[in-house]
Amino acid sequence: MRKYSKIILAVLDGFGVASPSNGNAVSSANLKFFQELISFYPTKVIQASGPAVGLPWGEKGNSEVGHLNMGAGRVVIQELPRINMSIMDGSFQSNPALLGAMRQAIDNRSTLHLAGLIGTGTIHAYEQHLYALIEMARNLGVKKIALHLFSDGRDSPAKTAIASVKNIEKKIEEWQEVSVASVTGRFYAMDRGLHLKQTEAAINAIVFGQGDKFLSASEALEQRYQNGMTDEMIPPSVIVDKGDFARGLVHEGDAAIFFNYRNDRMIQLVKMFFERAPKVKVATMTAYSPTLAAQVAFPPLEIKDTLSEIISNKGLKQFHAAESEKFAHVTFFFNGHRHEPWPGEERFIVKSPEANIKNYVDVPEMSAKPLTDEVVKRIRESDDSFILVNYANGDMVGHTGDLDAVKKAVLTLDQSLQRLAEAASDAGALLMITADHGNCEQMVNITSGEVDTEHSTNPVPLIFYADDLRFTEKSNINLYTLAGIVPEGILPDIAPTVLSGLGIEVPMAMTGKVIEI
Repeated sequence: MRKYSKIILAVLDGFGVASPSNGNAVSSANLKFFQELISFYPTKVIQASGPAVGLPWGEKGNSEVGHLNMGAGRVVIQELPRINMSIMDGSFQSNPALLGAMRQAIDNRSTLHLAGLIGTGTIHAYEQHLYALIEMARNLGVKKIALHLFSDGRDSPAKTAIASVKNIEKKIEEWQEVSVASVTGRFYAMDRGLHLKQTEAAINAIVFGQGDKFLSASEALEQRYQNGMTDEMIPPSVIVDKGDFARGLVHEGDAAIFFNYRNDRMIQLVKMFFERAPKVKVATMTAYSPTLAAQVAFPPLEIKDTLSEIISNKGLKQFHAAESEKFAHVTFFFNGHRHEPWPGEERFIVKSPEANIKNYVDVPEMSAKPLTDEVVKRIRESDDSFILVNYANGDMVGHTGDLDAVKKAVLTLDQSLQRLAEAASDAGALLMITADHGNCEQMVNITSGEVDTEHSTNPVPLIFYADDLRFTEKSNINLYTLAGIVPEGILPDIAPTVLSGLGIEVPMAMTGKVIEI
């Protein structure tokens, strides 16, 4: 591996590798600079899903998992298999955080509120965990259980919440203790972009029973579908009894368990829940934020000797930058579940644009330009040894399912990469370009032909750009042949490769390999 005094790692969120097609925004958008990169510079393909990043076989990667594995330099076993194993071996039933919340409801003869995402996706939550919590609570003797369900539509097909809700409602016929109290689209309940009006609307439904009222959750979804809405955009909907009384208001002395295991899209909601709800005992499936006074069922595994820590220990400077939609990923997740910056680590956040009901369809460029402005300045003027930047466009706009908007988004990425490359050349630096998972390269479901708003299991590119790496002749790699390259690495190989490029010894804890160029 050649040595460089400065390495820039640009993460194109949700930018995978797939064969060119009408549903592939990457191949459809005429990305001139990207095509030059893969034709004239060393280009690899690496795995970003399933066991390569600590997930079960066939599970799609995501931003949290991708950045965690990139920064750790080893495969990090994720929360989903950890929690599943605890359910299988029985330790779930004796988890102190979960027991504490349920015993509060038993002792106070109050309500246990269970809140989280439902659907076929497993990126943020797993529906079977909800059933395990209900079973545990009923076995312990909890008499009132209120469900606050978040419909997906991003990591699950657009209208699959109705199937989940009907299954739950059928079970409730047997479970007299359980009722659905509210159903809310993740656009409102799981915002992380500081769009607090959306979060407030979700909290008002959960805590105070404020919102459109329906006699059942299935009725709420069916009416929304008739109005052209998908699961993601379901407005906060309150389920009432025949007397028009909300079924699951939050009262002092209640208990609440938030069962999403991915934390970044729960922080705003749970923070506001603490601010607005009466005195309630709260447990979360994983650690959402150290500022929240919640009991944590599955605390994060300690990850030492991450890329950021090693660079800091060497007395070198580093810079982590992203817009607000992905800021947690280049900081907390990339640094191995560490909130505080390491000595010598500076951070930059630019606010993502305010999104309307169509999310980022109308602003596919998002905040890429001011983000690139700052990163280019750092490349040219700073003495940072490592610069990390995340571009959210491919993933966030990809989730809208609007192919035209996604093409505009990836064109923005192409322009941003060209600016980064020019600055890297001026600084004599190495620019590494990769992604955390796939999305925008597969906008149409290859089986059904329907719009695909989910992540994919596709591999991702890894491109090495530096003046001394340019080929003298154009290679045979293009958008067609790129999809045929056999992956020769995994996301955990990123950190060892960066360290090797900086001339730093790779620690024993990093089991990833150095990808040679």
